[in-house]
Amino acid sequence: MAYFYRSLLLCLLCVNGAHSAGQQAYQPHGYIDFNSYYDTRNFQVNTMNAKLDLPGPFSYFGFTNWSGDQTGDDAFDFGEHYTEHGLYYDQVFDSPFDFTVQYADASGFNNDVMRLGAQAHVHKFKYIDQLFKKVNASYWLSYFPWQVDGLDDYAFQLQHVWFMKMLPATVADRLYLSGFADHNFLIGDTPAHNKLVAENQFGYRVWKGLHLVTELRWNGYLPKGDRFGVGIGAQYK
Repeated sequence: MAYFYRSLLLCLLCVNGAHSAGQQAYQPHGYIDFNSYYDTRNFQVNTMNAKLDLPGPFSYFGFTNWSGDQTGDDAFDFGEHYTEHGLYYDQVFDSPFDFTVQYADASGFNNDVMRLGAQAHVHKFKYIDQLFKKVNASYWLSYFPWQVDGLDDYAFQLQHVWFMKMLPATVADRLYLSGFADHNFLIGDTPAHNKLVAENQFGYRVWKGLHLVTELRWNGYLPKGDRFGVGIGAQYK
């Protein structure tokens, strides 16, 4: 994992240096938010998300979860982690598509993966973009047909991400719905096939960047009885 971070940092420095020669006025912008939840399956989760628009046609999004044991044992020791980091190239033939490289890592051994694929900004598609604008929604669909991992079988992923402002005129842009769903497919003899991980977050901004949040969560990798939970907590953006 350390090798990946060094390589990514070197790549970003090269991109920044090349772009700076032609444009000195680059101003970084994006956001970072910190979340803390109690999950009804009896464990605590802390999450940090970050998005940054980089020089030129590149952008970055990543997050890290620190949690207690998700089966309820040692619920508050924060010994479990999951992290994803994505680099996006968004000038693909003047279209609503990005090229994407993603790195993910989880607790345990041999649980890191590198994915290559493409992301579609579905809310920008012609003929349906006005519909998304009317409901104040955005939707991104990523397809990762190739990944480097420790599995013997062929694996690929579909990733859905969405965001919607709810009743923006009534509550002054305070209420939102956001979420993701990762469909993980495995073709071969390994027993763990076609797992779904999904979260839906309802958030209400109470003061400046402070939000109260509730999440509906599903993790198909956990044992039966532990797959569904509700997270209740706060977010500061």
